[in-house]
Parts: sequence; C-alpha cells; structure tokens
Amino acid sequence: MKIAYFNTHATLDEKHADICFNSLANQSVDYKFDVMYIYNTHPDELPNNKLLNLIDKYRLRHHFDRIEILPRSDGKTLGQDMLYLTSHCQEIKPDRVLMLKSDYGVSTNFMRGLQIIDMSTKPDSRFIFTPPTANAKEYIEKDEILQYLQRRTFVPSDEVTYYFGSDYGDSLGGEEFRVLDHIWHDDPEDLGRALRRDFATP
Repeated sequence: MKIAYFNTHATLDEKHADICFNSLANQSVDYKFDVMYIYNTHPDELPNNKLLNLIDKYRLRHHFDRIEILPRSDGKTLGQDMLYLTSHCQEIKPDRVLMLKSDYGVSTNFMRGLQIIDMSTKPDSRFIFTPPTANAKEYIEKDEILQYLQRRTFVPSDEVTYYFGSDYGDSLGGEEFRVLDHIWHDDPEDLGRALRRDFATP
C-alpha cells in the first residue's frame, strides 16, 4: 500500500496548504496513492473543509483512491505529532509512505523522483520519504515560489538559493537516492530513535 500524510500544524495556514496542493497539481508525471491521510492539529483555525476544497480546486482527488481525515492526537509538539503518525503507520502497515507538511511546495519533478525510487527498490521494501527543504529567509510571493519549483534539476545552492536544509544531515543527497533499511519496528518511539540514528553523521 502506498500512502501520503498531509500534516498541518498551528503556525501554518491556508496559504501554505494552497501552495503545497498547487505544487502537487503541477507534476511532470502522473502519480497514484492508495490513501491521503490529512492530519490537522488546528481545525478551529483551518477547517478541514477548506483543505478538502483546495484538493478539489487543484483537481487532486484522482491521484488518491481515498482521502481520510485523521483524528487529532493529544500531542502538543511536532515531534509528538510525528510519533502519532508513525503509530498510525504501524497499524495500517503501508509499504511506501510520503510525509508532507503543508508548508512543502514540491518540485515539478518530485513525483518523478519517487517513481525512480519505486523502480530502484524491491517490491517488498518499505520506506518513509520526506522531501528535503529549501527555506526562505524572507517573505516570497506564491508566484515566485511556484516558478522556483519549475526548475528541471535539483540545485543545492545558487544565486537565489540562500539556504538549504532539512531535519536530516544527509538531505543534500547525491546522484543516487538513499533508502533506509530496517526502519519498521513494533514501537513508534523505537522507530523514531532508529530514524535519528540512521541519519546521524558518522
């Protein structure tokens, strides 16, 4: 089973989600997931129906066999939210997992990259993929972001890319995709520890 989590938390609003969904609509290849799970920590400020309306605005439903809203957890931090989602992973046992935060606008070739991973790994391999991120140091208009995402190739640093980073030390990557082994555990906290250890700088 191939699933995507769309995760939004209290500092992120409809404008962030709009850019994320817009970028998913502008992919260079077709793509398909069994389920998109929406995890929204602040439905009072950003109602789930607004997120579903954006999915309809960008005509994304045909990419997902199902779209489901997950109930909120009792977590107070992003880390606790991620443990909640990894617990959910353990229950449903998917093979491929894409973790998206609502402030991720993905490259036009992003899904093409995921297809390359699918073709380069064994059918029974399981992995969680989270995109690397380029962070803005100042406010940028939506049009400029979407134009940046149209680049044909990945460039870690250039005249308009001032900072590139991720939660993981090897996010800059290389010519080959790195796939984590042995990341599925009975305990979600053990999974979190293993992920941090696997990405530790030697």
